[in-house]
This record gives sequence, C-alpha cells and structure tokens, in this order.
Amino acid sequence: IQSLSWVYSVVTLLDIPLLNNSELPLEDRLKNLATLKDKGIDIERGYNEILERINYKFESHKKFSVFVRGKNKKVIQLMLRRSGFQWQLSNITIPDIN
Repeated sequence: IQSLSWVYSVVTLLDIPLLNNSELPLEDRLKNLATLKDKGIDIERGYNEILERINYKFESHKKFSVFVRGKNKKVIQLMLRRSGFQWQLSNITIPDIN
C-alpha cells in the first residue's frame, strides 16, 4: 500500500508505540518509544500489550491517544503527535490516585 503514489502514510499495528515491553522505568520507555518493528522487542509480549491492555483512539494521521489501564484500574492517557516521521509524546493525563 505504501508504494502507491496516492498514499501519503500507512499506520499498522507494527507502528503503535509500546509502553510495557520492557522492565525499564516508565520515564525511559517514554523517552524511547518502542514499536513491534524495533530490534530486541518481545513480539508476543508486544501483541498482548496491544490487544489486552491498551486502547487507542486515532484522531488523525498526526495525532492519537493511548489509554493505559494501571494496576489500580485507573486510566492514564498519553497523547502522541507526529512530526515528520517521529512520534512525540505531547501530553500525559494521570488520574487522581485517591
């Protein structure tokens, strides 16, 4: 599909940022968002993360939100924006822990 002249961009499951695919601290994972295309990624763990733990809301080809359900059942929202070919974290909404 990407090779078609009239196609601007293609986003697949392989492009979705993974947040729970390593044991690194969350801050480090957010700085270097991994996808299923990256080397060293546990593919099975990545697919399970996508299918079971995270909901995605695509708002446009340049913006989407990731909703991660934490251990306390509260939902953290991460908003990502694309600049060129890079996805950048633009906002984090963390619910009150009380």
